[in-house]
Amino acid sequence: MDLYHYFDKRSGPFKSLTALPPDEADRVHDQIKSERPDSFCAVRDEEYLERRRKCEAVVRERFIAAGGLADTDTPHYMVVGECPWLLSWYEQGDYIRIPVEEFDTGKLSFTYGDMMPVLSPGARGGRDLHDRVFTYDEILDVIDEYGLPQDWNADGTHGYERYIEVHVWTDEPVMTYVKQRERIERYEKIMDEAAQMIAKAEGETDAAKMSGDRYAVETPDDAEHLRDLIAQLEAYYGSEEWKRDYVDDERGLFPPDMKRGVLSEDGIYNLLEAYRELNIDQ
Repeated sequence: MDLYHYFDKRSGPFKSLTALPPDEADRVHDQIKSERPDSFCAVRDEEYLERRRKCEAVVRERFIAAGGLADTDTPHYMVVGECPWLLSWYEQGDYIRIPVEEFDTGKLSFTYGDMMPVLSPGARGGRDLHDRVFTYDEILDVIDEYGLPQDWNADGTHGYERYIEVHVWTDEPVMTYVKQRERIERYEKIMDEAAQMIAKAEGETDAAKMSGDRYAVETPDDAEHLRDLIAQLEAYYGSEEWKRDYVDDERGLFPPDMKRGVLSEDGIYNLLEAYRELNIDQ
């Protein structure tokens, strides 16, 4: 079972408004509504955050009463399985995918549908799952009986149950995956910059050789900067972090459109070889 977290690329993953002080949360909420008029957030009313806070408090209280563990006052939100509809909530949608085995499942609670309609007296689904909060073991039985909502209610014609909401009452491993995404993006930028400098230098190599220049870059400072970029890439390429990132890529945990050439063995190896052929350090 894989858990998915959907978010807007401009905000980044696992940014919860209810984790902020109320005044700051209201300001950020209003800003998102103003700057992203085509997002799902733009249609939410002024009382949304207060209702969400109350629902979170109820879910947390019931979860703890059922034996669950909560390290945090507010949850990180995920869903069980892929849900393309949630991607449409955001103008620049993205997701993080984490296998459930990575979690302490005793710190995960679940509702069959978004917690707000689930807890609302005025909304009822077609199953005996309304107003209920489930533990991990309980939700497995529910899935065995009813399946995933996105499989039988993808367009929402059968009620509010569009996905199984997951409430992660701890910062791990979600922060590990946030740091992983940031790390890959950082080294991807380093690789792009190094590749551009090498390509420019390669285009000047013949002229450089004829003039007797020691390296085919514009200045010694450029050469030093390129050395630094390459050193960072070499260190990453030989690290346990790169190995984990590579394995997770092979497991299909990253979105197909995520730029990650730095995780290509041939790509980074060929770049390092191209740098060595410039003979900058000779």
